[in-house]
Amino acid sequence: MMSPDILLGYLESRAPKDRETGLIWIARYHYLDFLGDVLRLLQDPVADVREQAAQTLSILHHPASIPALADALYDVSYTVRFTAGWALVSFGNESIPYVKDVLISEDKAARQAAYHVLSRIDTPESREVLRELWRGE
Repeated sequence: MMSPDILLGYLESRAPKDRETGLIWIARYHYLDFLGDVLRLLQDPVADVREQAAQTLSILHHPASIPALADALYDVSYTVRFTAGWALVSFGNESIPYVKDVLISEDKAARQAAYHVLSRIDTPESREVLRELWRGE
């Protein structure tokens, strides 16, 4: 295990690979105390760091991460959107209200990601949201 001080050093490093390494350690040992740091790194300027942050949030599986993961569906990077999308799928119906909002956005890539999330959740609730979309409701 890694001490919290050393881990924080990785997360605050100027080197993107260090930040990714810190995120991997957080995921590996389920360090929920660093949830806020992981959420912050979902906004990192480097796409690989944002992708690893989304993956870490998926592994930590804390409901507080759902709004940030839904926001990540707007990311310019396909891999970030994809990873955030799969994380949202793992939350199932809990993520539907947040993903539903993305369906009506102007961002085509985000709408597409939201559609894929809802189709992969594949519950009566998610199917109803998709039916409403197709009916124009």
